[in-house]
Amino acid sequence: MPTQLLRAARIAVLVQALALLVVVGVTIPGYLDYRLHPISCRPDEWCMDFRSLPFIYSALFLGPPALLLLTTYWLWRRPRRWPAAFPLLVDAAIIGVALVDLIAFAQVGSAEPNIVLQVLMGLVPAVVSLTLILALLRRWDSRKPTADAVSPAP
Repeated sequence: MPTQLLRAARIAVLVQALALLVVVGVTIPGYLDYRLHPISCRPDEWCMDFRSLPFIYSALFLGPPALLLLTTYWLWRRPRRWPAAFPLLVDAAIIGVALVDLIAFAQVGSAEPNIVLQVLMGLVPAVVSLTLILALLRRWDSRKPTADAVSPAP
């Protein structure tokens, strides 16, 4: 089992999770402004305040993948193959969403949601993580038993 490659994959998964949490963290000031400074409306006006939506959407869509990546980082303290399924699923989803948005951006030219943020915080870490995990799984010797499969002799 390649320990250096496992360490690199763990670091890549951690950096990817932190990048997703940074994207969520960027929206916190708008949410705090919504909570601490409510708008005041006159009785004859209809007011809608959407300042909290970016935080809510980013937490709902990026929170579970970040949690899966952090879980994988924690589970890989001991060498196991099965936790690699979590970042593979997250990477495939992030790469797919980013590519769809890049194609839409190329056709329309509208940068909403922010394409630069998606590429820097989503696509690049996902590609690096996916590459390292696939290399790790490829080099993992399936003929040798893992530490989990070997039980101590009675």
